[in-house]
Amino acid sequence: MARTGRGALAAAAVVGLLAFGSARSATVSATLSADGTVEAPRQAALGFASPGRLVEVDVGTGDSVRKGQLLARLDQAPAESALASAEAGLAAARAQLLQLEHGLSPAERAEQRVGVRRARESSAGAERALRDARAAARVDATRLRTAVDQASAALAADQARAGDDQAALDDDQAALASAQAAAATAASRVADDRSRAAADEAQLLTDQKKQVDDAANPTRLAADTKAILDDQAAVAADEGKLAGDTAELADARSAVAAAEARVDSDRQAIAAGGDRIASDRNAVADAANAQRAGTVSEGQSLAAARSARDAARTDVLAAATANAVQAQTPRAGTIAATRAAVAVALAAVATAEDSLRGTRLVAPFAGTVAAVSGVAGMLVGNGAAASVTLVDLSNLTVTARFAEAASVLLAAGEPATVTIDALEGRELAGRVVSIAPVPSGRGQRAGYETTIRLTDVPAELRPGMSAQVAVRIRAAVLR
Repeated sequence: MARTGRGALAAAAVVGLLAFGSARSATVSATLSADGTVEAPRQAALGFASPGRLVEVDVGTGDSVRKGQLLARLDQAPAESALASAEAGLAAARAQLLQLEHGLSPAERAEQRVGVRRARESSAGAERALRDARAAARVDATRLRTAVDQASAALAADQARAGDDQAALDDDQAALASAQAAAATAASRVADDRSRAAADEAQLLTDQKKQVDDAANPTRLAADTKAILDDQAAVAADEGKLAGDTAELADARSAVAAAEARVDSDRQAIAAGGDRIASDRNAVADAANAQRAGTVSEGQSLAAARSARDAARTDVLAAATANAVQAQTPRAGTIAATRAAVAVALAAVATAEDSLRGTRLVAPFAGTVAAVSGVAGMLVGNGAAASVTLVDLSNLTVTARFAEAASVLLAAGEPATVTIDALEGRELAGRVVSIAPVPSGRGQRAGYETTIRLTDVPAELRPGMSAQVAVRIRAAVLR
């Protein structure tokens, strides 16, 4: 601010000389000072105009680059594909225009006839395929229906067999109950026989003891002997009956065992029948599912065959119609429209070429890389950007704002001295190259931006460094 004040005072002194000097002319010199900033007039923030995947970043911050050098690159495959498609469209449009303008050649007419014949052959083949599909659908429907019927018949047979097995079980369980009752009755008789035999044997022992006691009494002895004989006969009868009843018990138990074996066999047969029925039901369900799936599949096959048949018929009609149209003399409007299509295709090719060139970020001028944004692999676009900031450090200038009074004394070409604070007050030579026609700033800070081009730019100088500018002016005045 002190420097600017001195510049203003110097300008005021000069103005005073201009206003109040004598009539004689004289040359007056003064130094105008202002604070300034080092700037790079040529710098650019370079970015990709189109989205894509960043595959290559060839520079880093601080690198020096030459004009036209590759800085970064997007994946070119999509742009190359788009260019190939545009070129193919252009070739097709040009071929159509050429055909319209010159008509069909004999070879092209022969090719048209071949195309119609092939379309008819394809239509006939599609008709045959549809008939075959219908026949196959009928065969498959019969096969799948037979499978369902067979599975259902097997299920019905196994269910009937299961009913027979259940009836046999009921009969055998009844027989088992009867055998068990007979065995219980036989066991009861055996128990009774054993009780009577034990009682008769006890009576025999009692009578035999009494016979011994009555040995001295013939009368009693005879009665005792008769009683013993009766007891022995009773014991013998008991043993006979016990043997018979025991045999009947053994037979009854054998009958029970046989009935139990039959019941177990019946139960196993029922369990096996249940497994067969479950398997049969699964088989019926599988067959029914297969039938439904087969119906859907055959329906789809028939629909596809019908669609192919219809498409083939359409191709025959389209080929014949196209041949008829191409055989006619083209209308002027058709040729004009085709020429317009060629022009559109040319524009599309140009756009695709621009897009392909846009995948390469190149330096528009020689300079130094100030910043790099983006890494290989990132997607550019949809909010994500990749850029390279390039600065020309070989042609730096200093911009200073001079007050109104001082600005009227400045002129392009006047020498200037620039002092750089960051370079320990080093002074650099320069010249005024331009003075802004309108002021910038407001109030006391208002002034006119003045640009000084440095004649010697040291390598250490960087944009943004602060500077003090002193411009030595010489003016002729009257005095």
